[in-house]
Amino acid sequence: MNYFNCFPLPPGLTINTSPGAAGYITGTPTSVGSDIVTLLAGNLNYPTPATLPAVITIYPPNTAPVITAQPRSVSVFDGRAASLTVGVYGSLPFNYRWLLNGTNPAGGGSATLSLPGVTLAQAGDYHVVISNSFGSATSEVARVTVQEPSSLDLRLTQENWSNGVFQFTAAGPLLTNYIVWGSADLSQWLPLQTNLVINGVLRYNDAEAATRTNRFFRVSFGP
Repeated sequence: MNYFNCFPLPPGLTINTSPGAAGYITGTPTSVGSDIVTLLAGNLNYPTPATLPAVITIYPPNTAPVITAQPRSVSVFDGRAASLTVGVYGSLPFNYRWLLNGTNPAGGGSATLSLPGVTLAQAGDYHVVISNSFGSATSEVARVTVQEPSSLDLRLTQENWSNGVFQFTAAGPLLTNYIVWGSADLSQWLPLQTNLVINGVLRYNDAEAATRTNRFFRVSFGP
């Protein structure tokens, strides 16, 4: 015979754990919020029940939407996937209306707007209007920047020597791993640093430059 349980239950909720019971959670919750619980299902013929973590979220009644997390701006290459997400609190159900540049419908009827293959036409300012039976809320603007594919052009600029530290800037593609190499004789090169460069600009500082007779640098792209 089967039996079920869920623990710890939010205040005001109960579950019948007797063998043969259906395992429904019933009652009237006395507080709102999210609770992490464990679902349990067992059979009296077997010694070990099955368990699974879950989240029970209790939303308040008769409450207009309140935005708890604003969508964040993103920058992607043309053709890559992007998404915007908003957090909201209030009475269910919610209606989500995502807009591009103020008035253009952007699709998406949930808290997350998914853009599987972003085009240049989809670049711009996005916001979402969330409504329910008791009111509405409008999010802040999040910008989607779409970068056109570019050649792997890399430039080293802004070389500077100050207080025993040699500095230079590597400027090139976005969202790319930059590998800084060093050499004393231009024949043997050793990797000094690898960084994922989000905005296409890497500033490198060599604090040991004053201790070396010769020092050469180069930068490459890596996986």
